[in-house]
Amino acid sequence: MLGRVLESLEEIIAPSPTLFQNFEYNWKLIKTFYMKINQNDQHIDNTNIPYYMEQMLQILIKEENEVKEFNIKNSDSPELRKTAECLEFLLESKPLDLLVDLAINEKPVGCRRWVLKWIKRYLTCLENPMIAHGSVFKPIVKLMTVCKGALASPYEMDEILFLEAVAGLIGKNPELIKLFIQSHQHSDSTTKGLFNTKPPKHNTLFESNKLEPNIRRVSLMINSEDEEGIKDESNCNANDGNDNQTTRKLLISPKKIPKNCNCDDGDRFNLLDAVMSYIESADSTIVVRACEAILILVSLKELDNHCNAINASFTELSHVIGEKLFLCAELIPEDMNLSDIEECNISWGLFPKDDQQHFIGRYQLTSFLCWLDYADCLVKENLLIADLLGMLFREQVLEKILEPNLLELNGPFGLVLTSKIIKQINSEVLMEEIATWLVGTEINGSDCLLNIIIENAHDNSEVLLQTLQFVESLLDNPNERILHSMIFLYVNTRGYFDSSKSSEIESWSDEEELREKRRGSVDSAVKSRTMAPNNILKVINNFLLLLPRQLMAESVGTCYEEYMQDASRHYQMWIKKTSKFNWPIEATSPTKRPFISKSPVVSNECNDSGISEEMTFYEGPLLRLLFNQIRNMSNQPYELNLASIAILSKLALLPNPFLHEILLSTEIPVAHGAATLFTVIQALSKKLLSEIPRYSNFSNRIHATAKRLLSNPPLMKEEKDETVHDESEQLFEALIVLEEFCKEIAAIAFIKYHHATE
Repeated sequence: MLGRVLESLEEIIAPSPTLFQNFEYNWKLIKTFYMKINQNDQHIDNTNIPYYMEQMLQILIKEENEVKEFNIKNSDSPELRKTAECLEFLLESKPLDLLVDLAINEKPVGCRRWVLKWIKRYLTCLENPMIAHGSVFKPIVKLMTVCKGALASPYEMDEILFLEAVAGLIGKNPELIKLFIQSHQHSDSTTKGLFNTKPPKHNTLFESNKLEPNIRRVSLMINSEDEEGIKDESNCNANDGNDNQTTRKLLISPKKIPKNCNCDDGDRFNLLDAVMSYIESADSTIVVRACEAILILVSLKELDNHCNAINASFTELSHVIGEKLFLCAELIPEDMNLSDIEECNISWGLFPKDDQQHFIGRYQLTSFLCWLDYADCLVKENLLIADLLGMLFREQVLEKILEPNLLELNGPFGLVLTSKIIKQINSEVLMEEIATWLVGTEINGSDCLLNIIIENAHDNSEVLLQTLQFVESLLDNPNERILHSMIFLYVNTRGYFDSSKSSEIESWSDEEELREKRRGSVDSAVKSRTMAPNNILKVINNFLLLLPRQLMAESVGTCYEEYMQDASRHYQMWIKKTSKFNWPIEATSPTKRPFISKSPVVSNECNDSGISEEMTFYEGPLLRLLFNQIRNMSNQPYELNLASIAILSKLALLPNPFLHEILLSTEIPVAHGAATLFTVIQALSKKLLSEIPRYSNFSNRIHATAKRLLSNPPLMKEEKDETVHDESEQLFEALIVLEEFCKEIAAIAFIKYHHATE
């Protein structure tokens, strides 16, 4: 009882200080330190200033929570609303002005780090940090002037974390961006007037008691070297400065867009410029932080193409990233192992694992792929950056570095690196630039770089496999212009179809006229008669029964139904990827004359020169290459055969009626001199049937080869076993590949039929 009495008496005589009193007391202790002691005598870590600053921040956080809880509890009584006294003191007494001045002058030594950390935590730990007030944003803007990543500094990590926190806050409330453009700092607080440089008479922006921005704490990636708690941060690991920082002078002609903007020529988006300077840091962690902040700023959709100051900084950013891509691509050694390029998978925000195998050119390749992935992210976020950076990517990387390798210097290296780039890209903008580079702006089907590359593989076995991989990468990341130039410019003529014989056979082609009338009909139960012919079972059986029973490895093979699941999933994926393409529903014969082959075909009925007057259909360089590969499967390595059928399978999955006809329709009348996938496979099947039975015990060898190739993973022939059967082994491998390919094609035909009749 006596203890309680003494406690009550103590509270009456000396009550506990309020939050405001504690806040003011800690600030007075900081000021007293500078009044009594020479600032240059001690390091800040040897003083109590960090503790006083930490107490001030914790008080602000505690006060915000108490005010929020109190106002929620008394929401029905507006007259009882509680105000934030400590925050008002921060705005009226302007302690940040003094702290920032001390940080800039480094008095005492090490003060800058603690001020950077304090402001960063003020912006991220408070639920609604007050920033749109001159007492807060002006010191922040002033502190940004010392954040120069191009200069070596022991506080690089603290500086970029501070800038990233500011960028994150702007990402939550894009209106705050005006505070970091000098000519817009006095604009009104509405998004509509974001670029109005005339200050209004009654500016609510500077009235703290009226402005309550709903800004929540930004969640940022925490680095292992700089892991700070959100609520109780007290320590920070210093990062050494980087000595090898260089500056570049870029010739920039920013696009002037006077819409709603009165910026002068010298005005810049200061925050973006400051963050941009850190992408040259030698510390990859700092570079990633800078890239995160840049990505936040360029993704503000409301600011696209409105402000000259912002556009000037965006333009410089495009040049900086474009130069990064060029320099990194230029440093990739051309003699590196091609398989290392194919297997290297990396994105800009993830560091390569240290336990990964080191190889020649690893650092240069990963640097380029990182910056390419980052550029791919940037162009998806901002239209201005997309146009300029895409153009720089094409001119600097594709035309200056890759094109000489593809045409003259090192074909395999250029093809593999180009394939890797295409696989890495996800944005339509960069793929359009690749399309412009490969096929030009006007598609004429001749002399474009893409056709030159494919035609070069016809007679050059050194680049054949890499060319097939390059084509497959183009299919995996489809572009309508590229596909049209590579395939549809030729097959859309339907020159493979002999319309004069269509009435002689019983097939779906007799229904063309009726089909045209039914096109687009809501009542039609069939989406596409081309892909859903009446004789679908006959089509499937034509593929499945193409090989004679004695040459099929049924005991270890798989039924075509087991290809159904993959075919269905992949077909849905291709429908989604090509949904925006302007492709027809049905395959109909055009009125114009089809493409013809550059090489005349010798015919039994010929003129005096011995050359047929009627020219044959030209299927284009790609299909001609693939059909030739199928014809020669028995004489080619297993890897080449797999690469060829992989491309044909993906082409067969495309929801295009003309390509469907030439690859999957087995009953159409084929024009004289033309070829379809089925006729080519028929020729290969006859060749295998005539050659394989010549070998003794061929049935056992078929089963042994199938067991080896159909295992998971396939077991390749060991060198000690490659004796007299070297050439014959390719023959048996081609047989197994053909058998499985026919099953896969049959499954694709059925899935497309099923989808067209749903």
